[in-house]
Amino acid sequence: MSGRVVVVNVTDVAQRHTAALISVVSPERAERAARYHFVADRMLSLVAGALITGCVGRAVGPGVALTFTRGPHGKPQCPQLAALGMDFNVSHTRGWVVCAVGRGSIGVDVEWTREVAPADLAAYLHPDELTDPALSDLLTLWTVREAYVKQLGRGMSQPADTFRVVSTGAGLRILAQGAPADELTVLTARHRSARLAVVSTEPVTVIEQSVSDVVAHASVRSDRSA
Repeated sequence: MSGRVVVVNVTDVAQRHTAALISVVSPERAERAARYHFVADRMLSLVAGALITGCVGRAVGPGVALTFTRGPHGKPQCPQLAALGMDFNVSHTRGWVVCAVGRGSIGVDVEWTREVAPADLAAYLHPDELTDPALSDLLTLWTVREAYVKQLGRGMSQPADTFRVVSTGAGLRILAQGAPADELTVLTARHRSARLAVVSTEPVTVIEQSVSDVVAHASVRSDRSA
């Protein structure tokens, strides 16, 4: 069994599903989304809520009401999912929302494709990463680092110099406090107009769904908790 990562492209067409999305997310999510000034941000929030409900609900199974809390550093958590030894994580960027669910712990980051300069990220990278020619793709490097600190559940509170991303030639791995984190799987992908990274304790499978798919999967739940 592998973890599951669902990628959703949120474009202008998503606005056609606004009413349906509102019907499957929590009232709190709907109110929060309505406060965003830009339509694109409202749609990202609504799709994220519906995607969490669908992905986590699928993992937990029917008939189990979902509740959501946050860890000490803000990572979203679902006690019903945790009781099964599983974790979830969500990320969104311009035009994309991603939700990952898997056993153990998992972190995901998605970034819209753009050029970044070393000076933009220097304060957030390990010093050795800036001089490693194998890590010249700074945007992919950044997504891996973001996914890792989210997998830890610490986010930006994790000091930048306490871990390092290195290239193995075949992929990327993480050195934590100088030692290899062999138990972690690192997946990176260029997914159309986005970069995706997943750090997890089991392999993951990536699939893409449409916004209408997301609504359909969330609509089978009656709790509307995300």
